[in-house]
Amino acid sequence: MRCSVRSSTGFSLIEILVVVFIIGVLVALTLPAVQYSRAASRNVSCSANLRQLGIACGNYLSANGTFPAGMTAYSHLSMFVALLPYLDSVNLHNSINMSMQLNNNADADLARISNETAFQSTIGILICPEQRDSERNAGSTTYAGNGGFDLQSGRFNGVFSGENPRKIVSPASILDGMSQTALFTEWIVNPIGSQDRLATVFNTKDFLAADEYDSFVEACRSITFETSNFNNVKMAHWARGNNGETIYTHDLSLNENTCLNNHSINYGAFTAGSRHASTANMLACDGSVHSIKKSTSLPVWRSLGSRDGGDIVDGF
Repeated sequence: MRCSVRSSTGFSLIEILVVVFIIGVLVALTLPAVQYSRAASRNVSCSANLRQLGIACGNYLSANGTFPAGMTAYSHLSMFVALLPYLDSVNLHNSINMSMQLNNNADADLARISNETAFQSTIGILICPEQRDSERNAGSTTYAGNGGFDLQSGRFNGVFSGENPRKIVSPASILDGMSQTALFTEWIVNPIGSQDRLATVFNTKDFLAADEYDSFVEACRSITFETSNFNNVKMAHWARGNNGETIYTHDLSLNENTCLNNHSINYGAFTAGSRHASTANMLACDGSVHSIKKSTSLPVWRSLGSRDGGDIVDGF
């Protein structure tokens, strides 16, 4: 009688551990690439939103000869309200009660109630997908219009103004060139109560004199939650025309602090920025979209914020 012995065809423990190790290495190598690909896709979508916004501004410009006002004279509505018909949102535009003053204490509550449905609407083109829904208030926008810089000097060098009487800019007044002047840029917003520095509005002490502008900028740059006597978040509501609502400034570089100047909105610094890894997207007045490095120097960034500074920015 013969005895046959069958050899085992199973895996040993060592072999299983080797396979698990190899799979772990592959996952570790693949995951960053997947995350990078997703981030790149969000960045492309973000740029596409700005291009659509640029097309809407171009159509508005063709119809009216100027860019929309940063804040309407009576109702204090934003440039986005004026652009709604050019963003395939005619019905939303028509639903807004234009006769109420958003910034008038007597009418503000009535205006909000009258326009509550419209103002709570989310306009997809005004939202960069890099900022999650949990990071935004209802009706907010992650893009803001260029308000220039150094409003303490008494001159307006941006494209959109939050002051009344309203200031309206035409291509003829963009002396530095349409391709050299920012129109809209990303900025970071967060819900009320957030402790995110990039979405917070701090408050400095009084630096309201024109010759104290540099002191205000340095104070804003260095302020923290521990050293500020006040902080809030950018409201960033697409319907409200004002600094810190739909208008940003070029006082500080991308992703630096945002500050009121002794509670003054008109003299404050409302800083642009993004959640992207190293850049923020900017729409120029000619409709072109640029990826601006967060490391861009302040003089270059200010040059892009000024429409009539007489300087040329090369290779931004």
